[in-house]
Amino acid sequence: MNYTQEKYHNLKHLTHKISLILSISNTKIMLSLKKYITSPFSLIIIIGLLLRAIIIYTYTIPIFTPDSYSYKELASYIINGKLLSYPGWRTPGYPMLLFITLGKYYIIEVILQIILSIVSTFFIYDILRRYSLKLAFVISLFFFTLMKVAFYEFSIITESTTLFTLLLSVWLIEKADIINKSVSYKKIIIISLALTFCFLIRPMFIYIAPILVFFMIFNIKRGHYRNDLSKILVLLTLPFSAYFGWSTLNYHNNDWFTVTVYAGVNLSQTTVGFFSKAPDKYQVIREIYQKHIDNSKKILDGNLDFTDKPYYQAFKNLAENNDFETIEGNSIWRAYSELKDNTKMSDIQLSHKLYNISKELIINNPKEYLIQVAESWMMFWKNKDLPIKDEQSKNLYLSYI
Repeated sequence: MNYTQEKYHNLKHLTHKISLILSISNTKIMLSLKKYITSPFSLIIIIGLLLRAIIIYTYTIPIFTPDSYSYKELASYIINGKLLSYPGWRTPGYPMLLFITLGKYYIIEVILQIILSIVSTFFIYDILRRYSLKLAFVISLFFFTLMKVAFYEFSIITESTTLFTLLLSVWLIEKADIINKSVSYKKIIIISLALTFCFLIRPMFIYIAPILVFFMIFNIKRGHYRNDLSKILVLLTLPFSAYFGWSTLNYHNNDWFTVTVYAGVNLSQTTVGFFSKAPDKYQVIREIYQKHIDNSKKILDGNLDFTDKPYYQAFKNLAENNDFETIEGNSIWRAYSELKDNTKMSDIQLSHKLYNISKELIINNPKEYLIQVAESWMMFWKNKDLPIKDEQSKNLYLSYI
């Protein structure tokens, strides 16, 4: 065999080896890909994303709800550096995320919320699979294919982000087993950060940190009091620094130490079932609000005269898929303009007054309050929050809030 033939033979042999290696590699890649695609969690994500593709094809994305505009408003204050003049309606957690949209590219926020929902699904799956793989698959699949969850991802509202931060906190707490074990300062700080974002997005979650600390106290070991108590202090520092910081800003801007000046309006929704029990010193507010509460049944039945009140018609158009509790729960918004006209109060003054009345009602009627809270929780999952496709109805709806 001469030199040329030998060189050709070696080259042919090398080519054959490369082809064999590539064939084996491709087979391994295909097997790995098949294994990945057919894994339980991947199947959940694939099915869920197919559902979202159908929704995107059917509806205009992103979806704007009445709440979206107040979040966009605070985002603009943040972008323009004018927080010292902000009226205080919202907390800054979600509007800070809207910063990435630059005030106009809201599709970026939708993509981010889909990603956050995928991660939220992973948290549910990962927590539950430690107890039962089958249970983890069923519940995670149910969650990620729930239409309500998908629509929240496509809407410029807090729900998807709220759920992500809450599940992240639960996942971190469960993974670190913080209640039963003494964990490092690093893990404590990470959990504290997660709880802080929970609060900044939804103020009601400020209570999670104290509840967690309550259970941690029972795990303080003898001889480690100083170390364990310092960790508890670290855990509480970030959420409550955020709480006092934002409340102080609202006090500076609005003369009311509160995390949101919506506090009174929100609290009055939890007393809607027993607002009629308000004392006579609040007679004007009580009678106006109660009148609109009583009109809820008429709205549901279509028996209310809408001639000179276009926002009633808008509310009916948008609430036609909802039940009585949903319509009743929004009575404060239908009463809002009339309350302002009759009391001559500003938005902040009226909300503050509603807060004081509702707080007094809750203290004096704890049983009714707990019943209303339970009904509100059920209402959240029952009502059909579908996008507003009729522009006229949307504008009418926005006219009364």
